Amino acid sequence: MAALELTYKRPKCLPKTRRGADRGELCEAAGAAAEAFRTAFGQSQSVDFIGGHRAGIARGFSGNFRGLLTIAEFEKRQQAEQERLRARERFETDWAQMRTAVVLPALEVAILLKKSGWQCEVRAGDKEPGVHFTVYREVKPGSAAQRPFITYQPEKQRDTVLVNVATKGSAAPVGSFGLDQITEDFVQTEATKFFARVASEIG
Repeated sequence: MAALELTYKRPKCLPKTRRGADRGELCEAAGAAAEAFRTAFGQSQSVDFIGGHRAGIARGFSGNFRGLLTIAEFEKRQQAEQERLRARERFETDWAQMRTAVVLPALEVAILLKKSGWQCEVRAGDKEPGVHFTVYREVKPGSAAQRPFITYQPEKQRDTVLVNVATKGSAAPVGSFGLDQITEDFVQTEATKFFARVASEIG
């Protein structure tokens, strides 16, 4: 187990007649050292003091003492967090490429729908990592009717993409999918099912 050691030796200038006072000074120094290490490495880390014939007691020192600070757990947590951040960065980069190369081209079905009299919108802004696809018939001015949509949104707590569908009749997530599952066929299939649902609710 990785450890950081601190060793204290009695200064030679201290006379033997001041051993009682010296013990008090050692206790005070031990407490200060423990507090310094906790501040540097986190309150959750353990600090053990070994001296004389007793462990974990900062009194009764007849000679040297050492402080032992275990940092293996701290380093493990730091390593895991760094790996998580790297994995998330890779996911966001891969999703940005997939959105441009796979998802948006697969939604070009909107061009055909527009020719058939449907209103379609595909939104994928630079500041918004998701994709928003809307299909609807012409809405009367002042109408508060919600426009049906399907969205592809990367989730914040997971390296997956959440697909949501909302129509006049219902709104519910289709599910969460890994990047390897989001292919051109997948996007076109979900778009076709979405449009069929919208059309059936109107007709």
